[in-house]
Amino acid sequence: MEHTTHHFRIGNIDCYAVSEGSFSYSPPQFPPPKTLLFKNAPEEELNKTLRKYNIEPDNWPYWASDYTCLVIKTEEETLLVDTGLNDPASGCGKLVPNLQTIGIKPEDINKILITHGHPDHINGITQDDGKLVFPYSNYLMGRREHQFWMEGEAKSALDPHMGEIMLGFVKRNLEPVRDRIDIIEEGEEVIPGVSVRLAPGHTPGHLAVQIESQNEKFLYFVDALLHPIHCEHPEWCAVVDFDMELTIESRRKLLAMAVNEKILTMSYHFDFPGLGYVKEKEDAWIWEQIQ
Repeated sequence: MEHTTHHFRIGNIDCYAVSEGSFSYSPPQFPPPKTLLFKNAPEEELNKTLRKYNIEPDNWPYWASDYTCLVIKTEEETLLVDTGLNDPASGCGKLVPNLQTIGIKPEDINKILITHGHPDHINGITQDDGKLVFPYSNYLMGRREHQFWMEGEAKSALDPHMGEIMLGFVKRNLEPVRDRIDIIEEGEEVIPGVSVRLAPGHTPGHLAVQIESQNEKFLYFVDALLHPIHCEHPEWCAVVDFDMELTIESRRKLLAMAVNEKILTMSYHFDFPGLGYVKEKEDAWIWEQIQ
């Protein structure tokens, strides 16, 4: 049976990891996985590490990534964090039907937090006909991320080909809700018990999400880490990380926080449900997924 949702609680706040599907990153649309995920890793050390994770370096034709969105439900609010890629042809687009299995209809979502402007996080905002998937939602977006995508900076900062593709998704999904977007700041509480942390690098204004309730904490890395190996080697960056130096700095801060406070964490691209704990290992960290 395919696992599509996973319920957990942080204090008195109900949370759901909800599968949006999975996507296979492969050439020629994307670089080979070794390059895509670990573009600056030393070859010999990378190969050794991959084998430790049961990946054969010379026979890794594609990276199969789960996409897992987060729903946070309180008595007053139903907050969705990101909307996925919404592309059934590629194995995605399962968010709405999977939400319905836990009794949540698109009309029930009243707030959507956009952690960053990449297509696999925003393309579930609209349908193919341009109609909004979540008709009664307001949108929350960090100031720096909004500035980058919505105020013209991305066009000049990105590679022209990649920029054209990504800005096409922005035009399709963010422009129609421009008037519904509320700008949020670092550390702001977006609903009671739920706040955002600026974790730049993957994109200029990428946000992580923190929950605190009844002395329990939770941290959603989102795309600060794309693969469990990034816990062990936070210095190895992906092709899609906009600023390598900031990416590494953000990862180290988030990982240290997760270890020091012994809190449950989640990542968008890890194997569903993407939940687990970060443990210390020598001068770095390792990822242990929940059973």
